Amino acid sequence: MTNIGEVLRKYWSRMEITFAPRATTEELTVFEKSNAVQLPKEIRDYFLDANGFAPPNDQDENGFSFWPISRVTPIATFDNGGWSFRGCDNCYLFVEYLSLSWGYAFCISAGSPMVRICIVGTADQRPVFIAESIGEFVDLYVRNDDRLYPAKPVSI
Repeated sequence: MTNIGEVLRKYWSRMEITFAPRATTEELTVFEKSNAVQLPKEIRDYFLDANGFAPPNDQDENGFSFWPISRVTPIATFDNGGWSFRGCDNCYLFVEYLSLSWGYAFCISAGSPMVRICIVGTADQRPVFIAESIGEFVDLYVRNDDRLYPAKPVSI
């Protein structure tokens, strides 16, 4: 199995990205307690291995900015609920595109190891589910797949 964090760090190292320090288990526990949620192993491993970008170089050459766990935000409360949608209770914004033109959220179900990734914050305010795992999302991201952009959504 491919280490998602390793794939991302290798990809990001080609650009002048400033990496955020890898998350600690304590930071993940704080996130879980403050959001009354249990992160699936896949998401925990992602933050423990990669944990996004940090200023000053916190946007990649294509306009993506991966957030560290300390910045990850529930969609239900982001922008005063402006990006929320029905069923977004356990969806968390973790990547933004072009300074919040839109974003990407991971959605989890209580007690399930499954994670879905969707595009949020688009003009029509409807989420577009693009991946069934963080690994699939990272693959789309590294390949700069058209499914990453709401103008060309492809249902999965």
